[in-house]
Amino acid sequence: MRRIPVLVGLLSLLTLGAYAQVSYVGMTYNLSFPTGDTKSFVNSNSYIGFAFEARRIIRPGISAGFSLAWNGFEHVVSLEGAGLEEKHGLTSVPIMVTTHAYYSGERFIPFVGVGAGTIYTRATTRTDQRDLDETSWHLAFMPEAGCIIRFNENAGLLLNVRYYYGLEAKDFTVSYWAAGIGLIWTGG
Repeated sequence: MRRIPVLVGLLSLLTLGAYAQVSYVGMTYNLSFPTGDTKSFVNSNSYIGFAFEARRIIRPGISAGFSLAWNGFEHVVSLEGAGLEEKHGLTSVPIMVTTHAYYSGERFIPFVGVGAGTIYTRATTRTDQRDLDETSWHLAFMPEAGCIIRFNENAGLLLNVRYYYGLEAKDFTVSYWAAGIGLIWTGG
């Protein structure tokens, strides 16, 4: 579990180091809402999530880049008749290669995008009597829509909505919506 924050930190430093070579570098705080198997396992929203991304304009109105996110879900399930509670947790780390299309605008720039990559998940079930952890990697896809509201030519507000969908791995399909708000810096 300690490896994930270290990985996120190292990739963040790489993102900042690549700042001069990209057109956009962004960071968002995410609220996430589970769907499908994810909702069956952790039937509660996540208020702890973030994402880092870098995008480079490859032709007018089109960018290519990557995104790294982290979302944590928790839910307590009461076991009727047994007098026990189970605590379900799901950690999700999507790692995506992305492309975006931007629509013209000086200050307000709407965009749509897609991503493909993987989602690492760690599902935990805890009771007083046992702890169960299961990890898996899912081939994943991510459609996205959002906008950039520029403060000036170097910085702006980033608003986005993403739907993460990871194909089945170990009899589990991961899927959820994530709404993000954050900052984006332009350069290069």
